Amino acid sequence: MARTEAEKAERLSRLRAGSAVGLGLAFPIAQTLSLGDPVWGSSNVIHLLAWFVWAAAFAVFLVWGAGLFRGRIARLANDETTVENRNRALGMGFWGAVIAAFLAYWASFYEPITARDACRFIITFAATPALIRFGLLELRAIRDG
Repeated sequence: MARTEAEKAERLSRLRAGSAVGLGLAFPIAQTLSLGDPVWGSSNVIHLLAWFVWAAAFAVFLVWGAGLFRGRIARLANDETTVENRNRALGMGFWGAVIAAFLAYWASFYEPITARDACRFIITFAATPALIRFGLLELRAIRDG
């Protein structure tokens, strides 16, 4: 049975919202597991590849979610509510990054922190709340109709 464009857009919106929450929950767990020395016999190359996988996942999510795909379905899935939800989520991500930067700066007085670890800390505390907030706002918008 052929789906209408509106049904496809709604399905896309649900999948995007669920993916945002899932990525937002998985990202800090993966970052926590990869802190410090490589584990399970992996090398720095494995860590680098893992970062590329995460970067690719976020890039696909952002391209998919930001309306860069053209067409009627993409326009339906990226309505005014979605744009507002994305802006609110990006604001939360900004404040997460600012707070994380202050925490990293403060912690550096007590424990030496490499630039790489500080960057990972800031990125994690920016991306995680932004993704989860966007997903939850989208799920609420879908639920409320």
